[in-house]
Amino acid sequence: MPTPDVEHTPDGVQLAYGPRVPLLMFSGRVKAGVESRWTSHVSIGKTALELLGLPALGVPRLDDAVSLTDLVQADPSTPAPPAFGS
Repeated sequence: MPTPDVEHTPDGVQLAYGPRVPLLMFSGRVKAGVESRWTSHVSIGKTALELLGLPALGVPRLDDAVSLTDLVQADPSTPAPPAFGS
């Protein structure tokens, strides 16, 4: 599947969706599974801003990025570890 041709530097280097780098999100609050939508590294910053309840920064590339907050659950999905000595 070809990557979308979206964003380039002035000298023609593809920025968005160029080299593909996987993102691993792990936590007791992150839903298990594989996410197939296209995002960029800017989505990490956008997600952090939303999860922390911070305002937009006035940078269109960041403020308009796809957020991954829908992958984070309000309550942990993993059980607490067993008590010491049990």
